[in-house]
Amino acid sequence: MRNKETEIYDLFKTKIALPTNVYVKRAALEKELELSLRENKCLVIRGQSGAGKSWLYKKKLGELSINYYTTSCTLDNAIIDSMITKVGNRVLKEVEEQASAKVKALVAEGDLSSKKTYGITKNDKINLFFKIIKDKKERVVYVFDNLEGISEERAKDLVSIIMLIDDEIYPENLKLILVGAPEAGYRFFSIIESDNTIRNRVKLLSKEVGGLTLDETKDFIRNAFIDILDFKISMEQINLIAVYIKTKIDGIPQYVNEYCKYLATEIYENNDSFDEKMLDSSIASWIKEFDQTIVHEITNAMNSRNNDTKRRNQVLYVLGEIDKWQFSPTEDIEPEVRRIFSNTGGVDINISQIFRQLIDRKILQNSSMNPSLYEFRDRKMRVALRSLLRLNNEQVSVVSF
Repeated sequence: MRNKETEIYDLFKTKIALPTNVYVKRAALEKELELSLRENKCLVIRGQSGAGKSWLYKKKLGELSINYYTTSCTLDNAIIDSMITKVGNRVLKEVEEQASAKVKALVAEGDLSSKKTYGITKNDKINLFFKIIKDKKERVVYVFDNLEGISEERAKDLVSIIMLIDDEIYPENLKLILVGAPEAGYRFFSIIESDNTIRNRVKLLSKEVGGLTLDETKDFIRNAFIDILDFKISMEQINLIAVYIKTKIDGIPQYVNEYCKYLATEIYENNDSFDEKMLDSSIASWIKEFDQTIVHEITNAMNSRNNDTKRRNQVLYVLGEIDKWQFSPTEDIEPEVRRIFSNTGGVDINISQIFRQLIDRKILQNSSMNPSLYEFRDRKMRVALRSLLRLNNEQVSVVSF
């Protein structure tokens, strides 16, 4: 007997990665990724958290039956050690044991003048990794994830590998991919202070992996709700849901997936039928399991009644509505505040002071790429602002769930 409750859980679970059975094709990005696999250059894939960067490369590599390994740039162990551990842990252990035995033998014979100059060098490990990859014969992709969190030491390790891409010792069957947040490439290059030598060996995917378009959101919902779950739902209702999701959640795949779990549950509990009221009630359920620190920071910034905070409420509302991830307080935010709120005419709204307050309250921070601009401390913040704040008669309030 069919158990839709279990199906819904399995369909929308995201503990490891976004589910491939509701994957939404992104034709241009997929084509560029596939073509880049034919080049030897290291590819950099950038996109905000939850945008589906891993979803993209895992789906495409799976379709092409290409074997791949992943290492997080934020791990404590050295990059090269992680790579060897992933593809051939036993081989590394054997080499280390052989080196240790040789050191002991040389010490016993009195032939070792300086112990610290002997052992497995970084170059030895790189050569070992290359040999393991060559021996595999088939194409191999090695992915370095969370590039934005890379340390200077790990960045240098990574550069030492990338610099060998045009060298004869570099395996022809190896492709390197770096994956990270939009600022990842900027941070990586700034850490290594690279010149054109390294830049010429790296290619950035031409567009960031971003939120789903409205049409892509419709495809996601139609596939999940109609094709897979067999809900009694019309295309008109699919369009309504897609517009709501695109407006409130910005089409970020991870958040769309999480939200749809709650919406699908409500539809299932209503005999597979959709009601428009479910849109808000489902987002309420989702917000309750959202990052509660972010929710608290927003509500805390709104909890005073004085005039300064009312102005701050207006700024928070505009921050949630703006379609930029990096913004200027005077050029991007203040004009929108004045356009939406009539009580701002002819008065100084102290936008710079409000931005300083929002930095103190851990909502904003200075841009990592342009110090004259600002960005959200956490990109979930904009999604939370859009979901939590409501505007009625020019009064901003927090939705009470």
